[in-house]
Amino acid sequence: AVFLLVICSCCAILLGRLNDIIQYVFYTDSLTGLNNRNAFDTYLKNSGKRVLDDGVVCAAVTIANQPVINRQFGREEGDRLIRFFAQTLGESMAKTGAYLVYNGKAQFIAILEETDRTAVEHMLQRFRFVLDRRDFLKNAEILYEVGIAESGGDGARKMRALLSKTMS
Repeated sequence: AVFLLVICSCCAILLGRLNDIIQYVFYTDSLTGLNNRNAFDTYLKNSGKRVLDDGVVCAAVTIANQPVINRQFGREEGDRLIRFFAQTLGESMAKTGAYLVYNGKAQFIAILEETDRTAVEHMLQRFRFVLDRRDFLKNAEILYEVGIAESGGDGARKMRALLSKTMS
């Protein structure tokens, strides 16, 4: 009876952790540890009908010359740069509870609620400061593009509209 109790307990623990494992495998980017495209699609689907209040900001950061970095310095250094962007963006926005996504093709997306464009611009300035002082790829020119849109100021009241304004 004790043996059966132990087996049942182990199965219950495993089943309890199974959802966490599935979430990690299917919704986490293996290179960056951030939410991946599948997670973002689910996020967009779940927030699609919600009307956004003022103070929701979407920011997109794309490494514009990632293919050049990969060719000139190797894929390992290119991946290191992507991980650096992920970590630095995460640290820059840590206190905001930002929903961060690595969307693939060297593109990062952040959804921040209860903030404004100016606060996000300050966070991205800190990001730029850290990027300029990186200790690797010092001889490489890192080109990146930034798009920012705010629900109130840009008139986007749905998440997809906000994302669209961010990308334009």
